Amino acid sequence: FATAAVPKSYLPQARLAGPGASMATSLFEVANFRGQVDKVAKDVKALKGMLNAKPDVVKCLSRSDLTITEKNKFIEIIRKSSKMSPLTNNFLSLVMEKKRASTLTKSLDAFERIIECEGGIVPCTVTYPMVVDKEQIEFTANRLRKILESKGWDTKNLKFAMRLEVDPKIMGGCKIFFGRAEVGTIGLHTLDISLRTRLESMVNDMKKVV
Repeated sequence: FATAAVPKSYLPQARLAGPGASMATSLFEVANFRGQVDKVAKDVKALKGMLNAKPDVVKCLSRSDLTITEKNKFIEIIRKSSKMSPLTNNFLSLVMEKKRASTLTKSLDAFERIIECEGGIVPCTVTYPMVVDKEQIEFTANRLRKILESKGWDTKNLKFAMRLEVDPKIMGGCKIFFGRAEVGTIGLHTLDISLRTRLESMVNDMKKVV
């Protein structure tokens, strides 16, 4: 499991930071170089499912009173009890070798974030004044795409992952918080086209005139 020989063209577009980021990036580099991103992504999803089903194991991996050897035993049990690809198995071996057991879950989360970034998936939190139907959600997504295009953004490969919230205080329209914080991605942005904000803006303009 060596990344030294992987050309830069196989590096992920997004550059993550924080616990588990470097291991996740290394896993993606090698998987991308070997054409096994989809296979490894399925392994990672399965691993997360196994760990979610065993919260006690996750707690043990993060416990400061357990030795690296004790934590590695848990990972070895997971590795042997699952049908992972050789590349994913090698990754788990590297986690144990590098004494990174305590950040395994963070590495898996970071890998999935890299996959989302590579797929052009942009998280969007949209706030409406009331519950809306599917047509309104699609209308909002298309409107957001057109607004970004009017500002010179290339939205051809972007996919908006919409999460909905309801806040009657905005009165009408909507507020959209979208983007990614990872370096090399679209960044974080807020688009406020709510009726409340428009009215407040009008009031402020009138005060300036007076």
